[in-house]
Amino acid sequence: MENRITRMEKGKEYTINEINEIFESHNKVDQYLGALTKMLNKFDLNTKEEYAKPKEILGKIIVSDTTREYFVTFADKWDKVFYKENDNGRLRIYCWIDSNTGLVYKPNNAQSCAKGERADIYIPESYKDSDLYGGWLYRIQNWRTGRKANTFRAS
Repeated sequence: MENRITRMEKGKEYTINEINEIFESHNKVDQYLGALTKMLNKFDLNTKEEYAKPKEILGKIIVSDTTREYFVTFADKWDKVFYKENDNGRLRIYCWIDSNTGLVYKPNNAQSCAKGERADIYIPESYKDSDLYGGWLYRIQNWRTGRKANTFRAS
C-alpha cells in the first residue's frame, strides 16, 4: 500500500475538501485520512454551530458572519491542523497530530506541541467537545475510559 506521505506534499496546506477527495480517490482504504476527515468535519460543524449562536454585545444581539476554514500540513512524524478566519486571513495553529498513532496534542507554538495527548483521531468521542479556539485541548480528558476529568493542564 502506498505511504500516506507519498500522496501528500509535505508542507502544503490541504483543506478538508482536498483531503476528502484524496481519501475518496484511494477507495477509502486509508484509515488515517478517513479518521482525519471525520475529525476535521466535526471541528467544522462545532465551529459553525458556535458562530450561529446569537451573542449580546453592548446591549445588542449580534450573530457572527465570521467563517473559518481548516487546513492540514503533512510531514513524516507530525501533522498540523491550522485554521483561517475570513476577518483576518492569518493561519493559526489549532492542534498537532502524531501521524503514526493518530494522537492529538495541544500546540505549544507553531514549532512544537505540548506534552500529553489530548485526543485520538480514531476515537470520535475524544474530540466531540472541540471548540473554536482549542480550549478543549487544555482539559485532561479521560476519553479512553469515557470520563472527563475536572482538572486542567498548565501547558
